[in-house]
Amino acid sequence: MHRIHSLVLIILLGFSNISIAVENINPGCESVGLGRVYTTLSNIWSVNGNIAGISTIDNISISSAYTHKFMLPQLSTRALAMAIPNPIFVFAASYQRFGFKSYNENMLTAAFARKFGNRFSVGLSFHTIMINLKSSNELRTQYMYNMSCGMMWNINSKLNFGTSLTHLIPYKTSNNVEHYFDPALAIGISYQMVEAVKCFLEMKNTYYGKNTISIGSEVTLSKFMQFQLGTHLGGGLNSNLFSFGLSACYNQLNINFAFEKHPYLGFSPFVELTLKLK
Repeated sequence: MHRIHSLVLIILLGFSNISIAVENINPGCESVGLGRVYTTLSNIWSVNGNIAGISTIDNISISSAYTHKFMLPQLSTRALAMAIPNPIFVFAASYQRFGFKSYNENMLTAAFARKFGNRFSVGLSFHTIMINLKSSNELRTQYMYNMSCGMMWNINSKLNFGTSLTHLIPYKTSNNVEHYFDPALAIGISYQMVEAVKCFLEMKNTYYGKNTISIGSEVTLSKFMQFQLGTHLGGGLNSNLFSFGLSACYNQLNINFAFEKHPYLGFSPFVELTLKLK
């Protein structure tokens, strides 16, 4: 067991120039299936992506998600999210826990988003993260705070544009541990090719020099089911990924699945359950 924990810490800390807390944020199954596109998505897990996306939520919604990265229980993420709309804006909050007893990240996010007309929306979120690292029976805890903002523009009935500035404040702990918060500017578009097929393209650049590109497509199989396919190219732990996902809905219940394939570390399954209250 100790060897497994050591291997997990090597995976977490052994990649150069990774933003640990950022790499482990749950983006939602739809985002994962589309190659980690998020700037033009509108669902409850936009609370962890482009915050402007929660502005379209018109019912109280509750969601839970679970991730098993690289099939290692020590790299699992458990997350909860809630969205509450009102006549002026939509409020959303999320909590997630990543890791295991010797190393874990706990993040709490509060977000606000508002629509201006039928085409334009903006959002703002605030993050509190607590990182626990146990070494030689000594537990070290660190607290950090940050914020993010985003915007979405429905240009016409087929073309959407979105941009998001994630973690506005650069944060680096020391020379021995890489930065946890790497501010990132993401710009993306989505286009409804035909009635049943929607395509996504997104580019992201970070303060510390990681450039990524995400490409995805979503196919509507029926009134109740959608299929996603995507790839995420660039630097960091979540790099050069191939992914696919499946979304199913029945009345107020949505069930989403997604899978990522890392070129060296293998598969990561994602599952998500969302309930919309009338």
